[in-house]
Amino acid sequence: MEFLATYFISFILYSVLGYIAEVFYVFILTKKITNRGFLYGPVVPIYGFGALLILATLLPVYNLHTWYCPIIIFVAGFLLTSALEYFGSFLIEVIFHMRLWDYSEHKFNINGRVCLLNSSLFAVLVMGVMYGLNPYVILWLINLLKELSIYAFYAVALGLFIIFSIDFSFSLKKHIELAKVIAYMKRAALALQNGVDLIKEKTEGIKDALQNKLSQAKNSKLLENVKLHYPSFKISVNKRRMSLSEFVEAVKKRIKGE
Repeated sequence: MEFLATYFISFILYSVLGYIAEVFYVFILTKKITNRGFLYGPVVPIYGFGALLILATLLPVYNLHTWYCPIIIFVAGFLLTSALEYFGSFLIEVIFHMRLWDYSEHKFNINGRVCLLNSSLFAVLVMGVMYGLNPYVILWLINLLKELSIYAFYAVALGLFIIFSIDFSFSLKKHIELAKVIAYMKRAALALQNGVDLIKEKTEGIKDALQNKLSQAKNSKLLENVKLHYPSFKISVNKRRMSLSEFVEAVKKRIKGE
């Protein structure tokens, strides 16, 4: 029981510290304070899981206390955090149809889920956890709670678990609803695009049909008949003009009494 309470409190502390680090890092880049968490509260669970994974995996190496231990911890931290970040991004995208982070614009990235810069920064954080935070901050706080009262220690762990569970439940419901909205919008956008393509196809068909009709009209016998009869039509008009001039001359002679 004490073992589980210790690891859960560590999980929450690392999740909160990860949230603070995320917000501070984004603020440096964008000069804006943004909520970087998946939950309503100021926690990022992937940092908590990552810290526990690092501790469970690398504490045996840390306890060797040899000169090459930091090198092993840095490289292992780089690989472990990269794997955790990649598969975390993949699962969130599959389940909730969204990406909470995207490194596509960074150099040396893998599908936009991980990149060399951030993985290197996580490796540095792993060194900080192993040689700073865990022995001198996290364990100190946990031991302090235990020394004050073991019942207070359990009460804090239980209280954090209840708060985290409620937050996780409401946040999960929110993101499921959001995922449904996103899926609906994608379907609507696809249907709209299909409609636009269909209209475009029909328009092109009508245009081609009109062009064919015009081509047929140009090559039809009707146009040839108009050209053939045009001279006779002109002669008929000229005859009518001559008749009119003769009529005018006749009227003049009549007036003069000729």
